[in-house]
Amino acid sequence: MIIDLEGEESQILVNPKMPSKEQEEAFSHIKQYFTQLPAHVWLATSGSTGSAKWVALSKKALLTSAKAVNAHLQSTAKDCWINPLPYFHVGGLGIYARSYLAKSKMIAYEEKWNPHTFVLQANANQATLSSLVPTQLYDIVKEGLTAPKSLRAIIIGGGSLSFFSISTRYGTRMETAPKLWINRMLFTSGNSGTWKS
Repeated sequence: MIIDLEGEESQILVNPKMPSKEQEEAFSHIKQYFTQLPAHVWLATSGSTGSAKWVALSKKALLTSAKAVNAHLQSTAKDCWINPLPYFHVGGLGIYARSYLAKSKMIAYEEKWNPHTFVLQANANQATLSSLVPTQLYDIVKEGLTAPKSLRAIIIGGGSLSFFSISTRYGTRMETAPKLWINRMLFTSGNSGTWKS
């Protein structure tokens, strides 16, 4: 998928699993706003708080956010992002924008989520940066996987992350989780700061 982050034309990013009829209805409805909202990317929300809704994100805002995150992470063209999130998810789109601005390599993890395969691909590609949703981190902790040595930061977003909920869900204490994963997390979505040991 080619995403034009600098052009004036708006784009609709859709989950390919969405039924064709729903896609056609969404496209028909959204395209009427293209002239009012040029240079936007349209995404469907996850629907976690009810039914999915379509939102428009300005390309300028996406690039501004990516620039700020890149500055915080000191991301450069030498980095390699591994993207386990789909391009039609705001987290996946964010990785795309960050790698685009930094002119860094991005590996799209396009398989069905599997923490073992993710770690293998991150190792094989010497990934330095990634972004995960809390459920993916839970899966990694549950499996006791070791973070790749090349991985220097992970952004956790898309939902609330609580070490208590990890402990409760998997019957383990976070202190027993592989330390390298904990040392590399940057919290978003209701969590602030960078976790440091």
